[in-house]
Amino acid sequence: MKEDVISIIIPCYNNATTVRESVESCIAQTYTNFEVIIIDDGSTDNSWEIIQSLEAQFPQVRSFHQNNKGPARARNFGASFAQGKYIVFLDADDKFAPSFLEECINVFNTNQDVDIVYSLVEKFEEEEGIWVQLNYSTERILLGSCFPISSMVELEKFRQIGMFDEELAHAEDWEMWIRMTAQYPNAYKIEKPLVFYRKRVTKDSISDLDRIHNYADYTHLYIYNKHYELYRKHKRSINDLLWAKEEAVKYKAKYYNEWYRKLIYKWFLKKENK
Repeated sequence: MKEDVISIIIPCYNNATTVRESVESCIAQTYTNFEVIIIDDGSTDNSWEIIQSLEAQFPQVRSFHQNNKGPARARNFGASFAQGKYIVFLDADDKFAPSFLEECINVFNTNQDVDIVYSLVEKFEEEEGIWVQLNYSTERILLGSCFPISSMVELEKFRQIGMFDEELAHAEDWEMWIRMTAQYPNAYKIEKPLVFYRKRVTKDSISDLDRIHNYADYTHLYIYNKHYELYRKHKRSINDLLWAKEEAVKYKAKYYNEWYRKLIYKWFLKKENK
């Protein structure tokens, strides 16, 4: 049986020190029928030169350049070139475990009703340990993202729901997952870390910069207004959303342990059972 092609999209903005490591984690996959599409999003360092050298070195790699437009537009631009049945995104400072693609595709091949496949995520560099995610449900996704950006979906479904909202400079993946799960709600979680998320020593990732610029306030209000009818359907108010945001900012970085997860999940369950 012919293997399905998987498209890996890597947006890159000033990731000269890490993009090679990310691409090499793709090349090392045990599942070999894939393409890597790298979008240089107007980098001001020597990322583009490194990306071009990777394209020359590896036949699976194609690269494109655009003026700096942010991660949502870079990912959508990359997806416009994708030729696979499935698509997955990898940030240019993160990595895949060698079996990531194979284990995800095996889930799709053995579970015909599955729409989204994802795994645990492990942090590395400045911090170590498993990245805490909310357990997914159609109600919880309205309060915060339950999926890492490196979750696999069918390309046709990703395009059909409208891809990433290019108005968002922050949490564009969360907003996309809200739309995705509204139509395609069946998700499968692989209970082991197959994606490695770099917590940078330099503290210049989007999530780190959010603490400085406070993008999240605008983002949460934008998402709530955009999906107001969905929030009403699931009896979620703007207060619920803002409470979840504040609790995540207040506790998540400091208390990444079991009691914190139990506290948050208990609150969510209480709200869902009302």
